[in-house]
Amino acid sequence: MSLARIGALIRSLARYSLQKGASFSSYAVPNPRFSNSLFDGTEEGSAVYQTKLKTQRPTTIKRWSRPDNSVSFIGTVVWPLSVHRTNNGRLAVKTLLNVKNPRESNSTLSINLVMREEMAEMCIQHLKQNDFIYVSGHLQTYTKPVEDGKLGIYYQG
Repeated sequence: MSLARIGALIRSLARYSLQKGASFSSYAVPNPRFSNSLFDGTEEGSAVYQTKLKTQRPTTIKRWSRPDNSVSFIGTVVWPLSVHRTNNGRLAVKTLLNVKNPRESNSTLSINLVMREEMAEMCIQHLKQNDFIYVSGHLQTYTKPVEDGKLGIYYQG
């Protein structure tokens, strides 16, 4: 047999072996479901890679000691910044943020803002009274007695 004939025979046998078990098809392209390669070129990767993904340990997530929430507000800085040092010497800045209710133009939510360390330093440099700002972080509530002896709810972010 000639070398060219052997090459054509091998190519046709390889195509037949890839289509073996596939439903009847007139396509010359091999069925992608049947592959003898470790890397079959799909986005999901090879069968070896898929098996490894299924058996690997999941990512560990650090658990917080208390559940936190996440909020975002756009509002106006009402008070000038008040700079403090905590008992352990950490820098803290406090102010009040008023957030208008979009559904009621005369209704506002007041939030005591507390920023610490690097964020406090940035606020000292750039933030001033009446600035319109975007803030995001954790929101806490606390109660405090008001004038008539009842407890008022306050928000701190």
